Amino acid sequence: MTSQANLAAECTNYQAAHFQASSGSGASIHPPEPSSPVWSVSDLEFPVSNIRPGSTLGEDDLDEPVGLLKDHRHEKMLSESNCLSLFNPSTELWATEQDQPPVAGFLHDGTRNPDTDLCDIDTFTGALLPRVEQPPTYKNPGSGLGYDLRGMNWRQHNMTAGNLIEKHLRRESMLHTKTDAPSLHLNPQNRIEQDPIEEDSWPSAQCLLRPATSQDFVGIAAIINAEMRQEDAQVLYTAPIGPQEIEQLYLHCQKDLRPFIVAVPSVNEFLDRSKWPEGADKEYKEFVRFKKLQQQSTNYNTVLGFAFVTEARMGLLATGCHGSRFTGRITVLVHPDHRRKLYGTALLDRILLSVSAYHRSLIDCAWECSNAMLIYEHPVTKNQRKYARLHIEGLFAGKEGEKETWVNKLLEKFEFTKAGRLGETTCTGSGRPSNWLDSVMWEHEARPVSEITEEEPQRRI
Repeated sequence: MTSQANLAAECTNYQAAHFQASSGSGASIHPPEPSSPVWSVSDLEFPVSNIRPGSTLGEDDLDEPVGLLKDHRHEKMLSESNCLSLFNPSTELWATEQDQPPVAGFLHDGTRNPDTDLCDIDTFTGALLPRVEQPPTYKNPGSGLGYDLRGMNWRQHNMTAGNLIEKHLRRESMLHTKTDAPSLHLNPQNRIEQDPIEEDSWPSAQCLLRPATSQDFVGIAAIINAEMRQEDAQVLYTAPIGPQEIEQLYLHCQKDLRPFIVAVPSVNEFLDRSKWPEGADKEYKEFVRFKKLQQQSTNYNTVLGFAFVTEARMGLLATGCHGSRFTGRITVLVHPDHRRKLYGTALLDRILLSVSAYHRSLIDCAWECSNAMLIYEHPVTKNQRKYARLHIEGLFAGKEGEKETWVNKLLEKFEFTKAGRLGETTCTGSGRPSNWLDSVMWEHEARPVSEITEEEPQRRI
């Protein structure tokens, strides 16, 4: 309403100026008598044919010179379309209700009271409203204001971009001074020699991992028989194992689309002549002769260890339980002569890379697989069989001993947790003193059960 009142006031002043200009040029536009108690915009007469109610009055529509319109106030009115619309319905309705031309009463005498800047205007009457008292607002200087950049409160109140640049340049200068300072200022006797911090090297197993083949059955059977002769054996049979039993186990894993891998010695890259530079024939022959003397027989098909996944729970008819189709039991076994060389760690890591959707490798090792067969796919989600939980079981005598502690620490690195302990579930016997062993089980979440679909894996025939 305030802007509308000001608009009407400027329009009225424009009309008065227009009346004065018209009186000198003989125009018949007659303003209302000053003594009239009531006046209206409709009392104005416009004989000019090109001016219509509701139209915009421009410079081209006036017959007389437009010198009077060059006033600053008139230029502003010409730039505002609402001001030039003299017969706007809302403006006309407001103007007809006024007894006198709208004039701001507190400015009519040319004076200005600064106190009125803090007062609002009544939009209906145009009068000033009483001033609303507001509490004064001041900056709190706080304690320890300081007089330069060293004072925190001073910086909060007076910090500028120039001060920040100056502070940055001063700091850079101090760093250069400390860097370029000669070491002679330091007393050599007070120096403390510090060993360089070496980053932990990523573990690497010097072996080759690949899916098991029929050529590995003899080596796998040899590892099982060697394990049965150990004092703390994890495999207990009354008779030696032959390649025929390994073949049945292998075919069972292939039929159920479960991984079965082996670890074999990796080929030494230095034995490859192409890896040596030209002109190093003599050095190469000496190196080959040295390796032959160090290890007379090197069979790269020798099985160092193996790992596979089978059913976690047997059913009523001594077959895999259908309800446990999304779980698996991991078996990892390394030849006694090749233990503590990271072969078992590499085998477990490779198995998890084939069955655990979110597992990330923890050890470097060569992997060779020409046909994934929907068992060794990457990522794991492309495999035919899905796993939700994985189990590992171990046999230990009595309370937790040194070996069990070592196994527990190893499995914790692969996010296995100890699920339970069943006391005295296994008796050794079979030609040796009977010893009752506890069965300890660890479990690993391969994938949340919410992500497991009910698609049944296709069994191979």
